[in-house]
Amino acid sequence: MQKVMIVGAGTGGSSILKSLMETSFFRIGAIADTDGHAEGIRIARDRGLLHGNNWRDMLDNSYDLIIEATGSPEVFRELQQAKGPDTVLIPGTVACIISELMNEKENLIARLRFETER
Repeated sequence: MQKVMIVGAGTGGSSILKSLMETSFFRIGAIADTDGHAEGIRIARDRGLLHGNNWRDMLDNSYDLIIEATGSPEVFRELQQAKGPDTVLIPGTVACIISELMNEKENLIARLRFETER
């Protein structure tokens, strides 16, 4: 099981969060966003997951994977410097692609359900 931190809980980060929560391979260790009302923060709060507005307060060497979902090059650089040597950091551009693929999957499932019920 891979322990994951998501930095950025807006549209992209929350989409990734929802998808990762459905798998048994990933365990969400924390999600952070400067906006305490971001969708991903709300989901984390409802699910009892560690969440906050400052990823630095939650970062330690126990994470296998950090997904930078803010799209900010500065946040990416800071994460790159602060992460543990064995932690993989996924940049915002890749996170955006993952998020879009996950959204497409959700839309396809919804269409299939609709067609099946029809």
